[in-house]
Amino acid sequence: MSNRGALAAFAAFVVAGCIWTPFVHVLFKKNLDSYRDPHGVSTIAQMLAATHLAVWSDADLPRRELDKMRQRNPEWDFMSRTYFVLALVNMALRDKEYLAEARDIVDAIIETTVEVERERGFEHFLMSYGHGEGGSNSRPEACSWTARSFLCWQRGGY
Repeated sequence: MSNRGALAAFAAFVVAGCIWTPFVHVLFKKNLDSYRDPHGVSTIAQMLAATHLAVWSDADLPRRELDKMRQRNPEWDFMSRTYFVLALVNMALRDKEYLAEARDIVDAIIETTVEVERERGFEHFLMSYGHGEGGSNSRPEACSWTARSFLCWQRGGY
């Protein structure tokens, strides 16, 4: 194919993209009513929370689930705790029925997180770069923004 033919094909692709892109949302339209509830917590949020509430309500299950997660990425342990606590607080603010259970689970998550940090140090929640080890995760660009910020804060960088 000549340069002129390649340019024409590229131009046709760009024009087609400009025409179709604004209409893609029509093909994948979802019913958002199951994701939002103006007077409380949505059905999908309740189902997701129920799974995680079951994990954190069990004595042994959180350790097993978090150990599985840590095998892939230790940061996911801390992130899952953080985002689940934030989700529970949001749910409790929207629906007072969740308040007592959310408070108990949030307190338990915070207590176990502080206990782990006290026993093993904050590096427990970081990948190899947080331990000063080399490897593919030792480059700053390979680090997550959250972990880099946390390390910077710990070292007095902010």
